[in-house]
Amino acid sequence: MTFTLEQVVREALTSRGHGSVWWHALLLDEWPYVVGRRLAAKSSPLLEKSPITENGRLTIAVPNSTWAHELSLLNLRDRINGLLGRRLVREVRFEVRGGTR
Repeated sequence: MTFTLEQVVREALTSRGHGSVWWHALLLDEWPYVVGRRLAAKSSPLLEKSPITENGRLTIAVPNSTWAHELSLLNLRDRINGLLGRRLVREVRFEVRGGTR
């Protein structure tokens, strides 16, 4: 049986209890496809805060409340869960940060 490097890394991380590292990296890599390039340029999942926590909360940094509102109009929870192939995100929250991209 042959495995891809992606499969090996994902399995190694998840089997050692570090699966969130894998999901965070995947989400960051795919962020422009999840929200579109224009919104991705003004937002970012907060990895230093463990964006997908044990309780399923995803925190997204935005430069101001206008961008938070625009992103809130998207069905981000379902989009992200579809990308991840699992129902990891139960709630999406926004944090205003002046220095976001």
